[in-house]
Amino acid sequence: MGWTMTFARNVGAGIAFLNKNGPKGWKRVVSRAIKEGVFDINSSAHCVLGEVYGDYWEAKDKLQLFGDREWLLGFRAYSADVETLEAAWIAAYKKGLLRDR
Repeated sequence: MGWTMTFARNVGAGIAFLNKNGPKGWKRVVSRAIKEGVFDINSSAHCVLGEVYGDYWEAKDKLQLFGDREWLLGFRAYSADVETLEAAWIAAYKKGLLRDR
């Protein structure tokens, strides 16, 4: 399985996690950031958790994303993989996975 598939799986897990634990309307917030071109997985303010909670680090603590959880849920990647992870979130948006149902 390639990294793109791994990140797609992790993003799916992150979506499910936020559906259960995130605030109502989180998908709308992230979708707007992607649509407006401000989404940046490498920014603590404009990544998924930064957009939803205002700051990645505060959200990480609030949601108790310790150990590998932040990586397995597609909220963080090593520097070399940041573009691939960001592309996986954008692909999820384009597939409609970030629409409120």
